[in-house]
Order: sequence, then structure tokens, then C-alpha cells
Amino acid sequence: MVDQQDFADSVAQHVPFLTRVVRGLVRGDQIAEDIVQQTVLRALTNADRFRFESALKTWLATIAINEVRQTYRCGWRRRTVPLMTDSFDVDRCHPVQFPHHTYEA
Repeated sequence: MVDQQDFADSVAQHVPFLTRVVRGLVRGDQIAEDIVQQTVLRALTNADRFRFESALKTWLATIAINEVRQTYRCGWRRRTVPLMTDSFDVDRCHPVQFPHHTYEA
């Protein structure tokens, strides 16, 4: 069993490395900082899954890369297009005539 404080200190030593890795993959410093924080949080919450079969640095880099992918994956799905209601011309819209009264209801 790993001491939590020692593991947290080991993870904290790798934060500059993680920052360099993430900044190489993303465009903004603020996004990079957020991803590094999320990486550290995920590493600390999943410390029991680290099996010491690889270096801690490798495991953290893998988590960071997955967090970058997750950030861009979610960002792609959340893209929105602003509605411009001020340029909407009501006079150009024609009312639709329905052949049956059931459609209108």
C-alpha cells in the first residue's frame, strides 16, 4: 500500500512535466492549466490503480493525454451557433396552409 502523502508529493513533482506535455497539445494556457489540474486530480483519486509496472511519469502523461482528448471531444459536442434574432425578417415568412384541420391542432 502506498502512503497517500508520498504519492501526492511524487505527483506534484511531475506537474512541470505535465504542463509542458499539455501545452504542446493545446492552444491556450488557461486550458492547459485546467487539464493539468484535472490530470492531477484524476491521478490522486485513482492512486490505487497505479500498479508500479511503469514509471509514474509515463502513467501521468497517459492520463494527461486522455484528458486532452476528453476535453476536445466534449468541446466538439458542445459547439453552438448563436441565434441572431434581430436580423429575422417576419414579413418574409409566409403562413403554412395545412390541408386538414388535424394538422393545425
